[in-house]
Amino acid sequence: MRFFFSAFFWFSLVPSLLVLAQNAPSVVPLAVKTPYLNAWVNSTLQGWPMFWDMKSENILGWIGLARVDGVTYQWMGGFPDIPHPKLTNTVLTPTRTILTFEAGPNVILNVTYLSPIETSDLSLQSLPFSYMAVDVISKDGAPHDVQLYSDVSGEWASSSNTDTAQWSTQFTPDSIIQKISTSTQRSFVETNDMVDDGIFYYAMPAKTPGLTWQTGPDTILRPGFNATGRLNGTDDREFRAVSDHWPVLAISVDLGNIVNSTSPVVWSLGLVREPVVQFTTAPGKMEQRSAFYQSKFSSIEAAISTFIARFPDALKNAVAFDNSLLSRAATISQDYADLISLTTRTALSSTEMTVLKRQDGTGTYDSKDIKFFMRDTGAAPASASQGVRANPVDAMFASWPLWMEMNPEWGKHLLEPLFQVQRGLNDGAVGDLGQAFPKVSKPDLVGSAQRAYIVESSASMIIMALAHAQASGDGSLLSSEYDTLHRWATRSTDSKSIPSQGSQDSPNLVLKAILAVKAMSVISHTAGRDKDAQEFSSKSTSMLNQWMTTSAGADQMFYPLFVDKWLGLGLISSEIYQQQENRVKQDSSPFGVPLSAQSQGMVRTDWTMFTASLLQDTTVRDNWLNKVNKAAKLSSNPSSFGNIFSATSGEPNVQGQASPALGATFALLRSTVPPKTFSVAAPKYVNVPAIVGGVLGGVLFLALLLFVLFLFRRRQQRRAQLAVLPVAPASRHSFISHAFEAAPPSDGASTIVSTSTDTTAISFFSEKRRAPTPVGTSGVIYPANISVQRNLDAEDPPPKYAPMSGEHQV
Repeated sequence: MRFFFSAFFWFSLVPSLLVLAQNAPSVVPLAVKTPYLNAWVNSTLQGWPMFWDMKSENILGWIGLARVDGVTYQWMGGFPDIPHPKLTNTVLTPTRTILTFEAGPNVILNVTYLSPIETSDLSLQSLPFSYMAVDVISKDGAPHDVQLYSDVSGEWASSSNTDTAQWSTQFTPDSIIQKISTSTQRSFVETNDMVDDGIFYYAMPAKTPGLTWQTGPDTILRPGFNATGRLNGTDDREFRAVSDHWPVLAISVDLGNIVNSTSPVVWSLGLVREPVVQFTTAPGKMEQRSAFYQSKFSSIEAAISTFIARFPDALKNAVAFDNSLLSRAATISQDYADLISLTTRTALSSTEMTVLKRQDGTGTYDSKDIKFFMRDTGAAPASASQGVRANPVDAMFASWPLWMEMNPEWGKHLLEPLFQVQRGLNDGAVGDLGQAFPKVSKPDLVGSAQRAYIVESSASMIIMALAHAQASGDGSLLSSEYDTLHRWATRSTDSKSIPSQGSQDSPNLVLKAILAVKAMSVISHTAGRDKDAQEFSSKSTSMLNQWMTTSAGADQMFYPLFVDKWLGLGLISSEIYQQQENRVKQDSSPFGVPLSAQSQGMVRTDWTMFTASLLQDTTVRDNWLNKVNKAAKLSSNPSSFGNIFSATSGEPNVQGQASPALGATFALLRSTVPPKTFSVAAPKYVNVPAIVGGVLGGVLFLALLLFVLFLFRRRQQRRAQLAVLPVAPASRHSFISHAFEAAPPSDGASTIVSTSTDTTAISFFSEKRRAPTPVGTSGVIYPANISVQRNLDAEDPPPKYAPMSGEHQV
């Protein structure tokens, strides 16, 4: 039982990984999970962990001590006067960094840094936490007295050591949870690439045998453990600046006299922010978006306890994931497997996976409103007043093979914010969602920086959308966004816009646009829009013929050819592929092929990987991959592996460190995966002529109806005017004969209203005869059927009206 866990831990590794022991990268990842939980360390481990940018001002105070038979060794950290054990092995997998030390002559420490990748469970994948696990093995088979210790400082929660830190220790039934943050939280603000609104947590199972804890100055806690092998369980409550006597959170475990640890000692660490992204979808409309896991846990303490408890499952899943992925990569080459191990965590950690909290006061989340936001890690801001780009389309395009390998649905969540802010616009695609991550917004398309990349961004979005459908078998995104994609494809045919960018890579940008137009023809055909499909297919062919004449002979790598192969477009001839292979064969640069003669000898990892996936000569391909892997392992200038480096020296460029574009390493794996069948619902086109005709017809009908009503009203008014006649003064000789029908008025009766006070006024238009009805003093309502003869000489007053039957003539 004692040796079982360690045996499982070691022998579950792919054996070929052990070649990394003598040739590790210059820096190795430790806790790499989000844009801000991103810790690395020099591969010699002779110093403090640092943030991904490896800047001296971004040190992360994190130390690991092992006290073996009364002698303390420092396996991680830079605290003075405590020696480092001998590092004997370094193994990297996509999820883990495994370090082996000799702590004295007779004890081995296996230290594993695990950042889980849970491709089938977004609630787990979005947790901003990582593990550090330590196993102890006796070399001589004898028991040894062993205690372990680790602490963290406030440097995790702030980029400024002058910020005031505050901290606490909490026990739950399952866990001990320590946390530290700054007293002033500046939401959505970055300083030196680090965020200023994070709360850092350090935790362990509460029932761990031999557990002790303490908070206080580093110069008291570390020497205290060195002397006694334990902590005293007190909480320093004197909040102060991060660098003022360096307050630290410490947890130690006394293993006692052991031969081998029966289970690893596990610390959990994480940087929590709430919310994580501010997304402006339209002027005046702003969303405060939470990390997705928030929708699945009742509290952060519940999330931490779950994360701690599931370490055995997390490790088991990680081993299975690593072995599956690396066994496939190793069939290409060991250098390629090494690159997959180095880049997977890096590329994934660039993204915040978010959900929207409902604004109805219930505290619930809309689980259908999931959006991912990528930080353009490694890229320098465009200016001193700007931050880092959000959802950079170029970096997303480069990393797309990774996202399709991990979970195609995750890629869809990356695309959706870009589609959301551009629906209905009459222009090409934007290149990002603003330059102030983690503040995200629709950029101004009028700006020259955006307009310069409209055609390229439009092409990239179309290609990514089709690649998602082929990888997932889900065509719903293509269905819902067909009109937008159609507009972007039309814009991509405007090749005149590309040279105006003044880019040395114009031939590649034109080629990408050509392939995007062809991809749109595939989308249109699947949607049943055969006319669109034919037009885009014909246009892509004519554009390609022109490109062959003007650009095919350029001395550079045509990395977009990967798209033709990956999506199965079949547009590019075998001669062009062979031309690329010949250029790679002729190159003698020690660290790879520069993009072009104008690229100042710089190699891009993403474009190199795209091109490597096209090479048919495996010897040439493997040699090229070896060059990139050598650049990743240079130790002369320690930095996290980047996307840009020198072809002659291998030295990294200041830009591109820890870039999400490193996901392009998955191009070789994805290029051989057959596409899935998908369907696209036919878009509902708006028939403008029919609508206009219908509207005009309706207007004319209404006008005619009003005209008829007008005529009818005029006629009624005319009748009313004729119904009231002036009467000569009455004489006694005058008499009137009236014919009335003694019956109540019927619905069909026609009634005339007289407002005259002259009671001799008589209505003579009739359909039915009926008695008059008085309507006050202003007039009388006369029945419509009255026959009248009048003796103009008569002077007698008119008779009183009385209902009579029959008709009388006088």
